[in-house]
Amino acid sequence: MDLHEELKVSGPIAIFPLPSTVFYPKTSLPLHIFEPRYREMTADALKGNKLIGMVLLRPGWEERYFENPEIMAVGCVGKIEQSSLLEDGKYNILLRGLSRFRVAAEIPGKSYRRAEVEILKNLNDLSMNVGTGTGPHPLIERYRNYCARLPKKLREKHRLDFDDCETVGETADRIAYQFDLNLGQKQSFLEELDVRKRTQTVLSLIELKTGIVNLSKSHLREGFDVRSN
Repeated sequence: MDLHEELKVSGPIAIFPLPSTVFYPKTSLPLHIFEPRYREMTADALKGNKLIGMVLLRPGWEERYFENPEIMAVGCVGKIEQSSLLEDGKYNILLRGLSRFRVAAEIPGKSYRRAEVEILKNLNDLSMNVGTGTGPHPLIERYRNYCARLPKKLREKHRLDFDDCETVGETADRIAYQFDLNLGQKQSFLEELDVRKRTQTVLSLIELKTGIVNLSKSHLREGFDVRSN
């Protein structure tokens, strides 16, 4: 049963709105759950399909945080892969990103927010095996070349495993999640369903970041301290 069919059977999913988190498919998100309403959310999810929809709060959420502040229409649903219940009733969980979704309608009745959601399909996506011959996909190759230019500590931090990425869209999502974009840029990337456009965004980011690394190395060779810029 795919995710679309699973949601038809299970109905609404839990919605977890946060002010500074944008989640992507094929990525992992560790969460510490401490508010009572979200403890209930986690307990219910663990007893059910283990699905939680992560969404970004819209600007101006501060005054209504403990009510129902406005949320972005597009989020990412994840499945709880790991969980631990702490002695004080809080949880540590690890979410695995599954798919983009659009909120169709919020459903009342719980202390936390729930919604009927529409699973969003990628456009112009391709298998990672199409047209690559025996070598790595160009997207992966470009990312690895960028990582090879990084200092050793950063290189390890940015190292990614792509073995479970079956499509170009999944690969682009995983790479984009590594970059320090602002919230608006992260949300725009999440809302973009055209994989060709997402891939071009990622390639442009890699080119930009590679240029910054090369410039930093050049300045260091010339005796400049780039940390002062």
